[in-house]
Amino acid sequence: MGSKEIDDMESILKGLPSYAIYKQFSELRDIQFCQKHFTNLLNLQDKNSNITEFCNNISGIIQHLYKNKRENYFRENCQYVNFYIYDRIKIMFPPDSALINSILNNINIEWYLVNKNLLEEKCSFKYYHKTDEVDKWNVMKIIYDYKKNYNYIKGKTNDYDACIKYGKYLNKVKKIYEIKKSECCDKDNGQCGIYFFECKTIEHPDTLLQEINCPALATDNSRETHADGNKDSSDNGSLKTSMVAISPFIGILASFFLSYKFSPLGSWLRSKIQGINIKDIPYNEDTEELLAYESENDDINTNNIPYNISYKNI
Repeated sequence: MGSKEIDDMESILKGLPSYAIYKQFSELRDIQFCQKHFTNLLNLQDKNSNITEFCNNISGIIQHLYKNKRENYFRENCQYVNFYIYDRIKIMFPPDSALINSILNNINIEWYLVNKNLLEEKCSFKYYHKTDEVDKWNVMKIIYDYKKNYNYIKGKTNDYDACIKYGKYLNKVKKIYEIKKSECCDKDNGQCGIYFFECKTIEHPDTLLQEINCPALATDNSRETHADGNKDSSDNGSLKTSMVAISPFIGILASFFLSYKFSPLGSWLRSKIQGINIKDIPYNEDTEELLAYESENDDINTNNIPYNISYKNI
């Protein structure tokens, strides 16, 4: 991405609009187009070089532009193509000025013909033969990506975690923005327009940092957490209050049971209760006779009863 600090954040910023465009570019390939139009570039290939892979990739991008050669598409994506190519050169090749200059010269020559014959001269490759060309493009890429990501970040920071993530990104962009603003906007030297740095259309990162307002979201998040904690505490408090209220009653029941079961007082109470029950049963002569009859039957041994089964002839 141009800055190591921002490069290290790339894994958490993949959802941003600019990264979606670069991801699409990275997946494009056209081997035949590369072999036909970039033969001089392929001649730079050696066993330790990524020239062929790089050539196939940028050839796929050119074909993609050709198939979508609408005015709006060129206007929206051609700048990204330039930033992407310089970013890939930085990533794929060692910082050897001789090799990089050879790569850029070959791309510049071949792209001129492709732009004229296929792209209707609407998407040129920018190369100004400066010794620090790759570094300049990658620094400007950060600012241009920030411009593209601005509204997305503004609308996607409704929660605290997202705000913190994008806040870190904006603070790193801010350092680069302030340097380039001083070079490109505060001085009337006009040297930054070639890198698509448009002073009037790029808001200061501080403006967006104030709008997303992470401290306010942190306060809201804290309030929600506190409210959830209060609810749990209230539920626990109600349970504790209920337990306190019924605990004495449970204690009384337990004490009464133990006293009744094991203490001398319990034995005395049981004897009293049993005595009362016996005395309270009313006397009934029929009942007495029935009990006597049942008692007599209980004394009879059924094994001593002889069985005499008689049969009658039919």
